[in-house]
Amino acid sequence: MDAATLLTRLAEVIDAHDWDALASLLDPGFTCRLVHTGEVFDRDGWVRLNADYPGFQRMHVDDLVADGDRGVLRATVVGTADDGGDQLFAVASFATVRDGALVELVEVWTDVGQAPPSGTRPGRWPEGAVPDATERLRFRPLTMADVDDVTAMLVDFDPMRGDRPPSTRDDAVRWVEWQQRNYAEHGFGLWVVETHDGTFVGDCGLTVQDVEGTPLVEIGYHLLAGHRGHGYAREAARAVRDLAATHGVGHLVALVRPDNTASQGVARSLGMEVLRTAYVHGGDALVFGTDPALV
Repeated sequence: MDAATLLTRLAEVIDAHDWDALASLLDPGFTCRLVHTGEVFDRDGWVRLNADYPGFQRMHVDDLVADGDRGVLRATVVGTADDGGDQLFAVASFATVRDGALVELVEVWTDVGQAPPSGTRPGRWPEGAVPDATERLRFRPLTMADVDDVTAMLVDFDPMRGDRPPSTRDDAVRWVEWQQRNYAEHGFGLWVVETHDGTFVGDCGLTVQDVEGTPLVEIGYHLLAGHRGHGYAREAARAVRDLAATHGVGHLVALVRPDNTASQGVARSLGMEVLRTAYVHGGDALVFGTDPALV
């Protein structure tokens, strides 16, 4: 039997609680490794684990992909919770077949419907929520009326972007469109930072960044060159941090290039420290944050 046939049969016999048939599908040298616990079971041990697992009821195949002697099965397993109700688990089983028998499984299990860790997901904020005004600054959403100022801001930021092409007005339009999508999808984004007399200073806010496969909420800012060196970045970033905390996003990161000492200072002023390095947006970055367990 190939991997597709064996995995299909595997799910059938487990669903039927046919433990003798399960053993017959496994190579004498079979091993199963559980990624989430680090345990490794041999053939007899894995059959006993399935047969004796408390409350096991059913196994339903959700997806199966296979090619020759390799395959992966995704399934939902129904168990019995402490209160007698159904408890759902999801499992992904990565299989290797040799001589018509399963020789190796690598499995990942998780509860279905569990809540995400606190502070790792952007919540839905009240429509139009922006950071509170500070002593010198105020905030508002970006609009297409800001494209000229955004163009100048991006051009001033070009020296920090390595060898990327120079920024243009079209880039500024896309920048504003990106923020408008952020407002609609998350309730936050980068907001205009301006003085109380309406002078455009730059932007500052929150965006969801993919950090080597992990979505993290970043606090970021971009200032016109003429407004740097006046403490505006720290003042704006603190207001954004406070708004994030108010709406349940307690863990923030800042992605900073190793040579950008000014932005590193801003991150530290927010109580962040360097947690690790990562490759993002085409280059190495220091990942500043407050909770190493979430990065």
